Amino acid sequence: MLGVQVLSRICAVIFCFLASSVTQAMEKACCTLSMQLGPSFKIFDFREYAQDASQLVNESGVLYGGELALQAQSEALLAQLRLSYHGNNIDYDGQSQSGRSLMSKTDTRIGHIEAGVFWSYATSYMGLSLGFNVGYRRWQRDIS
Repeated sequence: MLGVQVLSRICAVIFCFLASSVTQAMEKACCTLSMQLGPSFKIFDFREYAQDASQLVNESGVLYGGELALQAQSEALLAQLRLSYHGNNIDYDGQSQSGRSLMSKTDTRIGHIEAGVFWSYATSYMGLSLGFNVGYRRWQRDIS
């Protein structure tokens, strides 16, 4: 847990630094702001194998949720922030810690945050793009 907190703080500091730099650059140029918000679903399929290649666990199902994307774009700069959260009870076909077969439902939740800054330059015969993107994904599950 300590590593997750440290990583999230590092990502927050980096994003704040990049956001302030991008904000200053975009104040000088006209920019377009956009927001996207909507429902979504993800097909979830997780399999775990033993060293002898036999399958230990198969979790599969559909995760329902939503996504939010914020974007600011000028002529050469693009800054974006994306958030998503999905969850559902999915099928668990595996085994317990003692090796006993177990079929159940798993309460699965996945949260994701991602931020990025991208710069592009184009002429009539070539283009160049540079970008920096950071993200964090958290998978929480409760096997009942």
